[in-house]
Amino acid sequence: MWSTLSIALLFAVITLCQEYYSEEEETHIEEIDVSNDYIHFTWIVDKSLNKSLTSLRIVAATMKGSSSTSPVAVVIAPNVTAYKFEGLVGNTTYRISVEGFANKRSVFYTSTLISTSLAALDWLPAPTDISLTDKTSDSLEITWTTPIVASASNQAMVNQHLVSAFEFNSVTKISTQRRRFPVRFPNTRIRLEGLQPRTVYNITIQAGTDFGFGSLGWAAFATLGDGEQFILRLKSRTPNSLTVKWPLSWLSAPNVPYTIRAKTLYSIDGSDKEVSVTSYNEPGRSPEYTLRNLAAGAIFNVTMSTHSESTSGNVFGVRTYPSAQSRKVTWAVFSTLQQGEFVVEEPRLAAETDTAASIVWQKIHHQEAVFYQVRYAPNDGGKSSILEPQSEADLECPKVGCDWLCTLVFNLRQRPRDFSFDVRAKVEGIWNKWVPIARRPWNLMERVCTINPPPFFVENIGVTDFMREIDIGSADTFDKNAWKYLIVIDLRGGGDNVMSAIDLSRLNDKATSEYDRIPYYITAGLTPQQVEQRINFKIGDGKVYGGYLNYPLERDANPRWYLIPLSDTENEIMEPTLKSCGFKEDGTVQCDFTMMQLLSYIPWWIGVALASITIFLLVLICLGIISLIRKCICSCSKRRHHSIDMSVNYIHEESPRMSNSRRLSRFNNTSDSRQHNDETIPITQRE
Repeated sequence: MWSTLSIALLFAVITLCQEYYSEEEETHIEEIDVSNDYIHFTWIVDKSLNKSLTSLRIVAATMKGSSSTSPVAVVIAPNVTAYKFEGLVGNTTYRISVEGFANKRSVFYTSTLISTSLAALDWLPAPTDISLTDKTSDSLEITWTTPIVASASNQAMVNQHLVSAFEFNSVTKISTQRRRFPVRFPNTRIRLEGLQPRTVYNITIQAGTDFGFGSLGWAAFATLGDGEQFILRLKSRTPNSLTVKWPLSWLSAPNVPYTIRAKTLYSIDGSDKEVSVTSYNEPGRSPEYTLRNLAAGAIFNVTMSTHSESTSGNVFGVRTYPSAQSRKVTWAVFSTLQQGEFVVEEPRLAAETDTAASIVWQKIHHQEAVFYQVRYAPNDGGKSSILEPQSEADLECPKVGCDWLCTLVFNLRQRPRDFSFDVRAKVEGIWNKWVPIARRPWNLMERVCTINPPPFFVENIGVTDFMREIDIGSADTFDKNAWKYLIVIDLRGGGDNVMSAIDLSRLNDKATSEYDRIPYYITAGLTPQQVEQRINFKIGDGKVYGGYLNYPLERDANPRWYLIPLSDTENEIMEPTLKSCGFKEDGTVQCDFTMMQLLSYIPWWIGVALASITIFLLVLICLGIISLIRKCICSCSKRRHHSIDMSVNYIHEESPRMSNSRRLSRFNNTSDSRQHNDETIPITQRE
C-alpha cells in the first residue's frame, strides 16, 4: 500500500514539475524598445491562465548597488500585454517582473533583466541618409551618414553608432527587438544577418560617445523571400514622398507601361492609405518614380508590376504583351521621414571675419516653395537671435550657376567663433528641426560660392541719408541672354551721361574693391525678372541682393551707377572656369588644362632648374653621340689601310741559366695576303 501511495505521489510531483516548467517556457517577457530613460516591453502568458487572472503586478527594480532609486510597481488589468516604464535612470540594469493574480492568489511570476542605454545627448543630432545597399532573404546591409556637430570638440567625441533592428508585426503593429550592435566610428555600414525571410524590420541608428547617445534615426526595410531578387530600391525620401528606382533591364522594353502601388502598413495617425499610379519611362531618363502625398512617419509596402516579354506563339519573334498570366511583380518596404525631418543638408560656415559669417547649404528639392531660417546664440549661454525667414530667391550666391544657397550674418558684437549657428527649413507650412552649422572653409578643389563677409562693422544700416533711390527702368539695358544684372557703383568723377571703362575681370564687392583700390564695385545682383518688373531699388539699404551686400553710401552721396547685364561670356571673364587634373575610374589621368596652362602654374625658379638640367642632359647626349661617331670613323680607317702591329714577347727563363733574355717579335700583316712573316730577334740582357 505504501509503495502504491509513493508511486502516486511521485507521479503527482512529476506532473506538477512538468506543468511548472512548461508554464515557465510559455510565460516570458520580451523587450520592445529601450532608451536611456524608458523600457518598453511585452509579455506572453500561458493561455490556460488568462481566464483566471484578475490583475497583473508589474515591477521595475534596480539591481543591488546599481542605483539608489526605489522599485517602481504598478497594478494593471489582466488583458494588458505591454507596458512602458518611463523616467528611468540611464545606463542602469533593471529587473522587470510580471506577476499574475487570481483574486489575491499568485498564479504565475516571470522576470528578466533589461539595461537602459547611456544618457541622452541633446546636442547630438540623429544620423541621416539611412539607406539599404543590399538585402537577401536573411540579411540587410545598411549605411548611414554621421551627424555633423557645430562644435569641433563635441564632434571629436563622437566615436560610435548604436544600430538596432526590430521585427515588425503587421497584424499587431508591434515591433520586437531582434538585433542590437554597436558600430565604432568611422565605420558607417553594417550587415544584419540571421533575419527572417519576407519580414519587415524597423532599423534605428543613434550616434554616440563614451557617455551617451544622441537623437534617433529611423527607417523601415524588408528582407526578400526565397528566390527573389533585389529590384526595387529607394533613391530618396521625405516626410511626404518616396522616390524609388529600378534597373532598366528589369522592364521588357524601355517604354513598356508599369504600375506602382503603395499600401500603408503603419502610420502614426492610424490611417490606411493606398496609392496606385500607372506610368512609363520617358526616353533618355533614368528609371525612377516619385510617390507623393504620403503620410509622414509611415511604413509602405511598395509593389511594382509590368508586362513580361513573351515570344511564345509568335513566329516572327515580335514582342507581345499578353494580359494577366505574363505580368511580373517586385516589391519592397520603405518608410517616409517623420514630420519635421526635412533636414537641411551640408550646412557650413565657409568664410568669416571678426564681425561677419558667410553660410551656405544645399537646397531642398520640393514641388512647393521652401523657406529657410538661421539662428545664432552665444556659446556662453546667452539669448539666441533668429533671422527673418528667407526664400530661395533671397538666398542666391554671387557666382552664376552655383548650386548652394548663401546667406550673410554680419555686424556681430563678438567673433563668429563665439557663436553657434543653426538653420532649418519650412516645407508645406511646417517648420522642421534645427540643424547645426559646422565650420568648414572651402578647400582648393572646390568652387568658392559664398558671400564675401565684410571685414568691418557696417555703420548706418537703414538710415535714409545714406541711401539713394534709383529707377531701374531708366537704364534701358535689357538683354534676353542675361543670367543676372549687376548694379555697379562708380566712384570716379565725370558727368552722369559719361560711362567710364569698367574692367569686368576686376569687378567685385565693395570690401574687395576697396582692398584692391578699384574705384567701382558691385552693390547688388538682380534677376532678369526683377529688372523686367522695374522694381524700386535703394542703393545703400544694407540688404543682400543676389549674393552682394548693398553697403550704405556716404551721407548725401550721389554716385554714378550702371546696370550691367551678365551673360555667359561676361561670367567667364569675371570667373574663369575652374580646371583641374585627376584620376578617372579606370585609373587614367584626365586634365582640363592645356600643356601651356599647366606649365604656367610652375614657379619660375623650378622652370629655370628644369631647363638647366634638360640642357645639361642634351649636351651630354650630344657629346656621347659625337664620341661614338669618331670611334666608328677611326675603326673604319684602320680596316682600309695596311697596319703593323708590334708585339713584344717577354720570355722569362729561370735558373739554372744565369741570364734573362727578351725576344722581340715582329708580325707583318698584309691585308692582301694571309701569309705571316715572323722575325724573332733575340735580345740578351745581362744583369
